[in-house]
Amino acid sequence: MKRVIISTFLFFVFLTGWAQSFPVGELNDNMQRFYKGCMTLREGIASKDVITLDKAIELLDDDAQNPDRIELYSLSLGCADTINQCSMQGHMYYDADYAEFFKENMGLGVYSEAAESLRGKPSNCQIAHRAIKANSKVQYTVRMAGSCQMFVLAEIGGSIKAKVHFDNDKEFVGVSYDNGALSYLKWEMNAFPPKEVTITIENVCDKEISYVIVSN
Repeated sequence: MKRVIISTFLFFVFLTGWAQSFPVGELNDNMQRFYKGCMTLREGIASKDVITLDKAIELLDDDAQNPDRIELYSLSLGCADTINQCSMQGHMYYDADYAEFFKENMGLGVYSEAAESLRGKPSNCQIAHRAIKANSKVQYTVRMAGSCQMFVLAEIGGSIKAKVHFDNDKEFVGVSYDNGALSYLKWEMNAFPPKEVTITIENVCDKEISYVIVSN
């Protein structure tokens, strides 16, 4: 009986540790700040707490007039197979404008305004918002090189899977966190020249959802 109790305890610890083990420290500073902003926004929306939403706004603010702004750039994605992509209208964005919108109406309105265009030059934190139909897949292409990191975070209530492949036979499947809302990938490529990587995103929910793709 004692052995069963110990085994059950260790199993619980394993599950708890796995659920809390997203390696935030592996990300560069900008990606860490964006991740923390995203998770703070999720918390603020779930609790409808103004103080938490204000913190999310502070973390995600990329306004050029703000000396403490986060440096965000647009992730340039090619459309390999996007027949199941859908409109972002009414879906969640991980940005300061959406956080402001939610704080003002606490989710009673429908967010339909497109996110402000981000700068397009390469950076160590590039993002792209997209939405996908229920129980479906989409594929994008992007050129990458060197030590690569990427995470894909679904909107609240969503669950996704992500993987990348390149050079025909090299495939990396994302590790899942936060009950499937977050998929994290890291892999190594030659430093030069950049190569085309195919990203596959799968929505495993019975509803359409939005998500953000974040890359170094």
